[in-house]
Amino acid sequence: MKKKLIITVICLTAILVPLFGSGIVGAADESMPAAKTAAVSECVGVTGENWQKLDDLDLSIKTGAPKDLVISVSLESSLFTLNKISGRSKSQAEAEVDVMVKVNGEPVMVCDNYGDRRDAIVVFNRRLVELSGDLSHHITVTGGDVTVEIDDHWIQFFMETKSANSFNFIARDVGPNISTVEIYVRAWSDTFTAGDPDAQARAAAVLGHASVIVDEVNLKDS
Repeated sequence: MKKKLIITVICLTAILVPLFGSGIVGAADESMPAAKTAAVSECVGVTGENWQKLDDLDLSIKTGAPKDLVISVSLESSLFTLNKISGRSKSQAEAEVDVMVKVNGEPVMVCDNYGDRRDAIVVFNRRLVELSGDLSHHITVTGGDVTVEIDDHWIQFFMETKSANSFNFIARDVGPNISTVEIYVRAWSDTFTAGDPDAQARAAAVLGHASVIVDEVNLKDS
């Protein structure tokens, strides 16, 4: 059976903690954005698998002429998966953290594979774990009465990882104007079990510290 797990992604240091304040470097007055700016969030909280904007990382940047922007996003994340099988069964758990950047409300594309917003999504962390086996017992009795005592058998596999990932999003020909930069994150999981009803699968994604740096450059044409 297919089971979709809607997860609550929490801060690495607390459960259901509201967002902490952020420090913004580069512009003392938000009405006069600088040509280079940055922001940091001490702890990120994201609920569910839908896209959520990280308000602490909202930035504005001023360009006097059309410029290419390098938007460097860094994010700490942990993935947790648990798989258990019993009898003849299969357990699969998947967890993923995705990031998308918008400049002036439009997604920053990083490739041209699908022709839609999927081309703006960067996977910062992902894990897929699959566990399968046959732990059932096969007994053949030839004549007479035979009593066999069999202990329960099962296999459980737990895995947890933490990573701090970064990616440089490139926005082409921005300006001349004051542009807004927004960071969106989603964290989701999916589980699947088949066979013995005692099989289990669980998954979760946990986000921690995050930061973003925006700078204008003259990008070399490929």
